Parts: sequence; structure tokens; C-alpha cells
Amino acid sequence: MRRSMRVILVILLAGMVGTLVLPGLAQSDRASMVGVTKDASGAAIPNAKIKITHVATGQTFETESNAEGRYVTPNILKPGTYKVEASKEGFKTALVDQIVLNIGDVKEVNIPLELGAITQTVTVSEQTQQLETETSSRGEVITGRQITELPLKDRNFTSLALLAPGVNRAIVGPLFDQTALNQGDKRISGGDISGQTNEQGSTEASRFSRSGGASLSVNGLRPTTNNFSLDGVDNNEPQFGTIGVFPNPDAIAEFKVDTSVAKAEVGRGGATINTTYQSGTNGFHGSTFYYGQNDALNASHWGIGVLRNDEIKNGVSPAQAEKDVPKSRIRVNEFGGTFGGPIIKNKTFFFVDFLGQRNATPNAFSTGVPTAKSRIGDFSEFSSPVTDPLTCKVPGDISSGGCSSFPQNKITGLQSRSDFSSQAFKLLALYPAPTLPTVADPNNSNHANFFGVRNNTETINAGDVKIDHRFSDKNSIFGRYSQSNQARSRANFFPNVPTAGFGAGDEVGNTRQVAVSDTHVFKPTLLNEVRFGWTRVEIGIFNCGVGGACGVSPTTCQDLGIPNCNKGTLGTSGGILTGGFGTGEFEFTGDGGLFLVKSNNYYVNDNVTIITGKHTRKAGIEVRPRLLDTIDGGRAGGLKGNLQYGAGQPQSTGNVQGDFLLSRPVIHYSAGSILGGGNPFLLRGVEWAAFVQDDWKITPSLTLNLGLRWDFFPTMSEKSDREANYDVATRSIIRPNQQTLVDDPKRNFAPRVGFAYNFGPRKQYVLRGGYGIFYSTDGVDSPPLINNPPLTRSVDANNAGFFGGPNLNVNLTTGPPNTTPVDPPVISTDSKLFVVPRQGITPMIQESNLSLQWQLSRDWMIDVGYAATRARHLLSTRNLGNGGNGLGIARTPTGAATLTNPTPNSPIGTVIAYEDRSSSNYDGLQLRTDKRFSYGFQLTASYTFSHNIDDSTGVFTGYGESRGSNGGPVNPFDFHLERSNSSLDRRQVFITNGIWDLPIGKGRWIGGGVSEGANKFIGGWQTNFILSAGSGQPFGVVADSNVGRGRVNVLPGCDPLKGVPAGEFFNVACFSVPTAVTAPCPGGGTTTVGAVAPAGFVRNLSGKVDCLGNVGDPIIFGNSGRNQFTGPNYFRTDFSIFKNTNFGERYKVRFGLEFFNLFNSVDLLVPVNKLGDGNFDRFRTALPPRQIQYQLKIFF
Repeated sequence: MRRSMRVILVILLAGMVGTLVLPGLAQSDRASMVGVTKDASGAAIPNAKIKITHVATGQTFETESNAEGRYVTPNILKPGTYKVEASKEGFKTALVDQIVLNIGDVKEVNIPLELGAITQTVTVSEQTQQLETETSSRGEVITGRQITELPLKDRNFTSLALLAPGVNRAIVGPLFDQTALNQGDKRISGGDISGQTNEQGSTEASRFSRSGGASLSVNGLRPTTNNFSLDGVDNNEPQFGTIGVFPNPDAIAEFKVDTSVAKAEVGRGGATINTTYQSGTNGFHGSTFYYGQNDALNASHWGIGVLRNDEIKNGVSPAQAEKDVPKSRIRVNEFGGTFGGPIIKNKTFFFVDFLGQRNATPNAFSTGVPTAKSRIGDFSEFSSPVTDPLTCKVPGDISSGGCSSFPQNKITGLQSRSDFSSQAFKLLALYPAPTLPTVADPNNSNHANFFGVRNNTETINAGDVKIDHRFSDKNSIFGRYSQSNQARSRANFFPNVPTAGFGAGDEVGNTRQVAVSDTHVFKPTLLNEVRFGWTRVEIGIFNCGVGGACGVSPTTCQDLGIPNCNKGTLGTSGGILTGGFGTGEFEFTGDGGLFLVKSNNYYVNDNVTIITGKHTRKAGIEVRPRLLDTIDGGRAGGLKGNLQYGAGQPQSTGNVQGDFLLSRPVIHYSAGSILGGGNPFLLRGVEWAAFVQDDWKITPSLTLNLGLRWDFFPTMSEKSDREANYDVATRSIIRPNQQTLVDDPKRNFAPRVGFAYNFGPRKQYVLRGGYGIFYSTDGVDSPPLINNPPLTRSVDANNAGFFGGPNLNVNLTTGPPNTTPVDPPVISTDSKLFVVPRQGITPMIQESNLSLQWQLSRDWMIDVGYAATRARHLLSTRNLGNGGNGLGIARTPTGAATLTNPTPNSPIGTVIAYEDRSSSNYDGLQLRTDKRFSYGFQLTASYTFSHNIDDSTGVFTGYGESRGSNGGPVNPFDFHLERSNSSLDRRQVFITNGIWDLPIGKGRWIGGGVSEGANKFIGGWQTNFILSAGSGQPFGVVADSNVGRGRVNVLPGCDPLKGVPAGEFFNVACFSVPTAVTAPCPGGGTTTVGAVAPAGFVRNLSGKVDCLGNVGDPIIFGNSGRNQFTGPNYFRTDFSIFKNTNFGERYKVRFGLEFFNLFNSVDLLVPVNKLGDGNFDRFRTALPPRQIQYQLKIFF
């Protein structure tokens, strides 16, 4: 690996100066032009000289028509407006102007020549058609005008990718920021979330959800399969599988979304989002801008009313409820500018831009804090009894039965008890007193008792510099440097509690990118282009206490008297993460552990284009070294770990704070690629690709697109072999020892074939179709093999037989288990191990489409199409240890059959396997109409009717999915139980957008005769809109405990969607928790109940002790399906209105208002789907309410 990196660096240098034949994942950001020169009779005119001129820069490209009168330009023309001149002796020179080329276009421009003198010029006024006559790929171009003038929420340009058929925004995946649903207000929650974690976003989620790349699903594919390109160079981030550099929307010239069967020069299997920056022109042009938001203009979120009603039901006056639960506050200030022009006219140009943000987003929150009584063990305010564990049949083991409750719910003699936790007592004393009125059962999921405001700030500074230079008509080059720095600070919830409110701290999200491209035209039919790119992405989370961040002591654990926690290293600094859910819950404290990821991604691409007769051939190779330095505490406490408490679990007292004081957490987890300190893992990998492409113009009406691509996506390896794999068969750790741990496939050949047939009396129809195979990667968040011993140790333990794993006595008094890595590794019952199959399989996606386009009129086109994808070998996870499925039993939903565990009697509770066993199927009818801009108006609309089926939406659990415990499948050995509606499924989607320059003012339909002065007031008005509607989010119902492996039962003959009471979503009477069953021990053995497992016995998931090797288990799978329900439909209108005022010919001022969710419609997502939760069947999540953004722009 070390030697190969040196070789790659040499190749990088050679690729910039040599003639490698290389293009790859990033599609070209240019366009091309084809056509035929013919006379008045329609006969071809050979050898006509063709001159193509870019109007804004004066740069030209010259070629000749061949013997058949056909001319073709290579794919080197910048997007923009062109004019074309055709000339030949004996014919007048023909001029076709106002030809607009968009990114990725293959524009057909046929040129008729008239007999006459060559010195005479005839302007051809016929406008080019909108039909795509040269390619079979489907996609959508989003122009610069759409980007800057359509209402654009969060200034997120990828939101406009939703305008393309088959594209939707996925509410799933590890990087989806759920704060987007509620304006950053975690008081309103949903799915199977209890509602008081108050995480309010995290850096990686916020960073990538802002850019949008983490949640775009195209034709049913996972968001992590998308491919991002910027100015023709790779713009992908490797760890999370999303966008690298997020460009300033005002600096973007345009972007194209390829959605189906892209040419062989394009890799990966999802959408290709190919973006290009603006360039300088022969004139100096620029703009300055300001965008702002203020909560005074915004509507209150629907959920705010829900929370206020909850307060009123608890006896609070409406006025007090409004004061206790105000609407979310937000201040957004975005400013910047663009400027470009010539350095040397017609030769050298520059373009620069800057974007800054200064955002203050103080998030109001409500949560649980201990009352004055409960913090000293007096729970008389709670109606639920609190169990005394020491009175049970087996003292300390509540599952043994025979337990008594504390009289009057008061723990007498608390500090003298043997199970008393002085650390918990000290920590509860630091919490502030409740601020909301005391109600019955405070601190449960329905009754928060504290309201506060978290002061959050965000600063962003970003800019770009781009230079274009033309050495000659045969050689040109461009270079760009981009830089963006994002810093966020999230304040502590409570001043006296270290890191109260998970996520408090300082965060960074920085990017850098260099792009260089050189194009050499040897002759009009032979071209070579080489591109180089470097992208650096840095993401860091420094929670309060980690390294002393926020001024919080780095020895918080030690200060509270928790042993074995702070060990003097950066990775073990801060406080232990702890908190709980259920009756008596209280806000989490502690930190998520150290998280810092830096990736350096290099890119070299060289391709050659040869045009011969009817063939346009292109071929190349690509190399992309990726370097990933990662320190990851798992965002769950790192090596200090986390202790979670939960009322209602098998060993709970019935009150979370009671569990806290009596040392009874549900589960402990500690992990992280920390290497015992702050040293990062250094992961390295080199991706390769090669392709050939032939666009064959068989007849003037028929084009074939033929291609073959080869991709190699290696599993990253650690630079110094500091990683390991786990062998399930031998139960041993495998070290790399200068060799790879995974044999990556090298036969990923991907054919592509497509056609376009232009027909009709006026050539107004084109029939297109194609099929292609694509190979892809799948972002996995934290690379798994660096989390194995000996250099990292992950511990998964519990006190309640919950989530599997060993039953270890871990609490604040004992401190976390020893997580110091040792070599040779020691595998014990508390180990958490990770498996990647030795023989890897690259995810494969088959894409196909068939469509008919019709040029209905001069400016109006209709497209009717079908698109399908078949994805195989997608990455998913399952637990092969005892914790994954009890003692290895695998039952059918009826509980009738059993299977053998591949790891029988394994003592390890958690063995997470990353495997390529998932799949998905998508079929969609896609309709689209496009009226290009004319008469002051443009309109695009699309409708998609589709169905998407899969068995896993992502590597990990998706939002609202009814998956098994630990986020894996319900039955780790039967993925068929997971096959259902995908969480990415949106059965019907309609979206339309338009731009309308209102016909008011001087020279217009209304007020056409007004003076110039009056026109500044009544003229220049413009409206823009995006209207969208569609089906809801699929989801399932889960159990509020580990029974049923996360699934519930639907009673026979009962339809949950029929007989639904008013105001509810389900008929809740149709659901029940599965009944536990236990099979007898083999050979007539008996089941023993006790606190300690005797020799030959092992504890099962219920906390009981069964025979070692017993296939019996007290778990039966629930019979409900995954994602068998669908949430409510949605309907949203985003609208903007501009007033443009010209001052002379050089200056224009625009003031605008943008209304997101203009009609303030309540678009609910899914109801709380956890049976047994106090909010079950209630809606707690919705898309944001109406928000108003104001803008001021000056153009010059």
C-alpha cells in the first residue's frame, strides 16, 4: 500500500503533462453541437466551413462538414449563448444566432445554405428544437436563472434537483438532519424517538443536509450512490458518500441532473449532479447580494400548537402556555457578491465570488429535569410505583419476581443502600429547578418540566477564484480554487451541568478544492482533455469537555468521582454520556466523544475524442486516490462510553431517575477509533476507471449510443496495517500483515447501450431508450475494520438482558469497563466486533428507460417516459452475535420454524457484519412538459407514478422504519422478512415551477405608455413559484421493548386503517405486543431462574438463564410488516416576488421576498410509531411552516 501511493503520485504528475487516455465518475461540464449543411432541395453540402462563436467571450471553434454534410464538435463548448456561421463558395454565408447550449447538451443545429455570393450573409431565424435527438440518457438542466430566481429554501441549490422526474428528498439515512423537519426544534419529534434528546442537529448532519447531497434519492436509489461533479472534476466526499464542496448558488452557471442510463464516461449508479461555475466574459459584470430571515415574519410551527395544547391540558392558561412554548427563533444573514470580466479580451478571463453567513439560531427547548423531591429519591409525585430491587426473590434481579415497591414511592435511607450511586446523586444536584408547572408524572415523554433557550451561532465564509485562458484556437486552460469555512457553536443547556443537552460544543466543517483543466484540439476531429482535481473535506465535533472545549473541565468524569473514565488522553477527556427515556426521564449530559475526519481526494482525468464519419468516439481512464484520516468516538461517548437508562425495561425500577440513583442503567456502550488517544487512523484507497464510448449516427434520424465502462472501488486500508477483520467461523481476529483484508472484485465491466430515433413530418418526435449497468459505492459512516481489536476496543454491555450482549454490572459507580486496547487482542463477552466478508462484491445497479418526446410547438415540449432500476449487492448490516438473535434462534413470523445460528453458542453479544446482501427494485412512469422562456414566461412540470421496493433503505436504520433492535433486520438470517415498501418510496409526485416577468410597465401590455420615471415604480415586477405535491412517507409500527424483535402483531381480522377514531391515524386496538414463548431444553433439561448463570448455562434476552446451546428463546417475531403504512400526503407552494429597477443600461437593483410554504399548509410526516409510547398514534413531526426570506441584490 505504501509503495503504491508513491506510484500514484507519479501518475498524478504524469497525467497533467502526458497523454494518458482517461474520464470517469465526473461527467464533462461542457456541451457539443451537431448538424447538417444542406441546400434548398435538402441535398447535403460537403466541406462547408463551420465557425461557432461564444457570444460573451468571442472565443471560436472551427470545423468542416464531411462528405455527408454532417458536422460534429467535440464536447468542449462552454454552456452559454452561441452563433454559428456556415460558408462555402457558391453559397451565401448562413448565420444562426441565439443558440443556447446547456451543460451536457448535444444540440442539433441544421443549417440551410442558399445559392449566392459567399460575401452575402443570411440570418436563419429558425429556433432549435428542445428535443434530445442524440442521446438516450434522461435528465434535467437547471439553469442559472432558475437557481437565482426560483424560491430557494436554505439557499440549497440541490433542492432544485427535485424538479427532475424521479427525484425526491429522502427522510432517511445517517446524515439526514431531522431538525430540518421542525426548524431546529427538537421539542417536536416523531418516528420512534421519545422527544427529549434535544440533539438539535450535528455537524455532519447539518453540514451535508445543508448541501442536500445526503438526501436526494433518484429513481429509488440510495442517496449515497449519487455522483457529484464540479467544473468537470470529482466532488464526492468518501466517508459519508455525499457532496464535497458546496458552491455559492449565485456563482453557479447551471447544473444538470442525469437520472437514467448516462453514457459510459459516467460512473456510479445514482444521479450525476454536474455543476459548473460561471466564468468571466469580455464585459465586466457582477452582483452584490443580501439574504435575511427573521422569525418575526415566520409562522409558528404546527407542533408548537400541539405542545401548547399539552400545557393547557395540564392546567396551564393559554397565555402562560404561549409564554412557556414560544415559536422557534431564527436569524439568518447571508451576504456576498460575484465579479468577473476580461484580463485580456477574447483571451483571458477571471471570475471571483464570496459568500458569508452570520446566523444566530437560539433554539427554544423543553426537556426533563429532576424535581426537588426526585433528586433525593422521593418519587411521590409519580403515579407509577417504583420497585425496590433489593426486595426481589433474587436481590437485585427484578426479573426474578417477588419484588416490592417503595412505600409512597420514597426511597428511605437512600445514601446508605448498597446500590446507591453517589455519582448520580451529585450529578442530579447540578440540574436546575423545573421552570414549567409541576404536573402529575413529570418528566415522562408527554410532560416535560423545563423550558429554556439554547444560544447557537454559525459563521460561514466561502469564496472561489476562477481563471480561463486561451493560448490559441487549439489550446485552452482553466483553473479554480475554492475555499469554505464553517464554524458552529452550540451552547450548553444548563450552566452548572457539564455538556447538558447532547451536542453542545464547537464544530467545524471546512472544504478546499483545486480544479485544473487543459483542452487541446489537434484538429477539429481529434481532441484531448486532461483534468486534475483536489478536494479536502474536514469535519470536526468538539463537544464541551473534549480537550477542555467550551471551558468545561476535560476531567469531568473524574471530578464527579466516576472511575476508569478520564485517562489523560484527548480521546478520553470530557464527561460520560448519560441520560434516559420514559417515566422520570431527564436531559442527557456528557459528550459524544471526539470526532474529527479529514479527507484528501485527488482526481486525474484525461480523455480523447475522435470523430470519423458517422462515429464520435471517446475513450479514457481515471485515477482517484483517496486519503481519509479519522478519529471517531462513535458520537456516543467514545471510549468513555454512554450509560442509558429506560423505564419499562426488564431490570428497571419503573422510574428513570430511580434507576439512575440505584445504579441500574439499561445499557452501556463504548467504542471509537481512538487508539487510546488522539491519533487518527490513516485510511488509503485508489479508485480506477476506464471506458470507451461510440455515438454512431447510423442515419440522419437514428443515433446509437454504445459504451463499455470498467470500475474498481477498493476497500480502504489503513496505512500502517492498524486494522483487523473478524473471522466468524474461527472466532479469531485477522490482521492484514502487509496484505489486504478484503479481496475487492476487479471484473466490474458495465456495458451501456441506447438509441434516439427522430421522426415525424417535421421531425417533431424522438423515441429514446437505453439500458446500462453501473457499479457504485455506498457511504458507511465509520469504516468498520478500524473498530476491531487490537488497536480499538468496542464494548457493548447491559444490565437488563436488553439489546443482547453480556449482562455486566456497569454503572456510574463502577465506571466504564476497561477499553484499553491490548495486543494480542482479548475477545470477551463484552466485545463488539465487526465483520466484512473476505470476498467483496461491488454494489451493481441496472438502469433502463424508454421515452417519447414531442415538440408540441415552437417553445413547448412534452416527454412521456418509463424508468427502472434494479440494485443488487447493496450494503447492509446485521448482528451475528448472541445479541443479534437471542441464543441463535431464527423463527418465522408464526414462531413455527427454527434455523441454526451460524455462530452457535458464541459468547460474543455483538458481531456486526457489513454485507452486500440487500437489493431494491424501482419502476416509474415519468411525465414532463417544458415551455422554454418566451413572451416573458417559462414553465416546467413533471409527474411521477412509481413504486420502490427494498429490504434495507441504507446501511443502517432509516427514519421511521420498523427494523429490528440494534437497527438491523428483525431476523438476521432471513432478509425476506424485510422486503417491503422502501422508505424512499414516493408513490406519486407532482412538481411544477415557473418564472413570469409580469407584462406591466413601459412597452408592455399594461402601462405600456408610461414615462421612464413612472416605469421605475410600476414596471419590473416578476413572480416565481415552485408547487409540489405527493404521497407520504412509508413507515411501520415498532414495539416499545425488545419483544417481537421490534415488530408488533396485527390482530387477525383487524384492519388498522379501518374504524379509525376521529383525530387518530390508526385503529390502535388492532395492535398488540407479541407473546413470549420458550422452548424446552434439549435432552429434557430445565430452565433455571437466577441472578448468576451456573456452569453450562447462559442468560437469554429476557434475563432468564437457559441451557447453553438451547434453541429455545422467549422471543417470537411480530407479524406486522416493515413499512406497511404510508404517512399523509403533502402539498406545498413556494413563491417569490421581485421588483427589478434598472438605472441606465449598466445597473439593476432587485428587492425580493421569498415565501416558503406560502399557504402555511401543515404537511405531517408519520405519527409516533412505537406501540407503548405515550405519544403513540400522535403526529409530532411536520415539514416547516411558512418562512419568509427577504433579499436585496445589485447587478452591474
